[in-house]
Amino acid sequence: MDKILFVTLEFPPDIGGVGRMYREICRALPAESVVVLTPPNTKSVQYKESPLDNYSVIRSSLLVRWWWPRWVIAIFRINYCLKHYNISRTIVGQVLPLGTAVWILSFIKKTRYAVFVHGMDVSLPIRHSRKRWLLKNILGRAEKVLAANNFVAQMVRNLGLPAEQVVVIYPSPVIKKLSNNTLTENLRQRYNLQNKPILLTIGRLVERKGHEIILMALESVWREAPQLRYFIIGTGPFKNKLEDLRALLSHPHQVIFLGEINDEETAAWLSLATIFIMTPRALANGDAEGFGLVYLEAAFFGKPVIASRTGGVSEAVIDGQTGIIVEENNVEATAMAILKLLKNPSLAEELGRDGQERVEKQFSAESAAQRIKDVFGY
Repeated sequence: MDKILFVTLEFPPDIGGVGRMYREICRALPAESVVVLTPPNTKSVQYKESPLDNYSVIRSSLLVRWWWPRWVIAIFRINYCLKHYNISRTIVGQVLPLGTAVWILSFIKKTRYAVFVHGMDVSLPIRHSRKRWLLKNILGRAEKVLAANNFVAQMVRNLGLPAEQVVVIYPSPVIKKLSNNTLTENLRQRYNLQNKPILLTIGRLVERKGHEIILMALESVWREAPQLRYFIIGTGPFKNKLEDLRALLSHPHQVIFLGEINDEETAAWLSLATIFIMTPRALANGDAEGFGLVYLEAAFFGKPVIASRTGGVSEAVIDGQTGIIVEENNVEATAMAILKLLKNPSLAEELGRDGQERVEKQFSAESAAQRIKDVFGY
């Protein structure tokens, strides 16, 4: 089988959903068919590749601070792998900047390449003439463009690419269920959560994610569900503003920022949650939620989901079938959606069950890998 070089800036131990999705796809592809080129582990904790990782991993710097453009070194790293590992095709995880390096190499080495694109990969560069030109040329020369969903695929087609060049590869949940509930029960005891409804959000603390809409909705919710606790997983530059907003609430102690936690603890919180909620919105600079992998992860755990109507979210959450979608920036509608699920546990259970069935049937790493194999004729 032809070997694939998977070049990405995001890969475990990075905890981001994109990097973990790439790992699951690599695991599902045929054994020994993939070589991953990714930056060194800069995390404070040691990370060991899993026995499930039936691919080679090369950790080497792909960007440098002391040179411009920073990605020039990636040309040499990628070229080394092409020669030494008998690579027939390269898949790039980030169109900018890594796609530039592979694009240049394609003129020199005649190498075939494909590019994964997510929402921000396209929505931000198209606002700048130079980056838009570069984006269009990198994607235009690619063998295939692998879009995270139809919303992103349409953005790519709007650049002038033919429809057959753009293929949708849906992401798959990467948080796995726990083998036992010991950690879940420990968290329930630690935070005194017996018989209390739990609202959960997972996502970076950035303006686009819309955490403050949920915080502002809590006052209305607490009037009818005073025991509700709201837990937020994630870190980011918006944390101080969100903490200031929490301090203004009537029950600030019932909103807990958990910070960055590992997959096992995240799984425990997804098991504990009554409702999963994330209400992103599109920003003026074009930044929008391309899909929302975390919605699928919540559904995988059988949780009803509340989302907002923006970007590609409606592909991850089916309104009225796997969750409730509200208009973005709408505090009142958000509060009403939370209360609707709290007051109708049978509805919440039905949405969670249908969401779980949908994820298991349509959004697996195996199906994503099979799609890649079908596209490239493996």
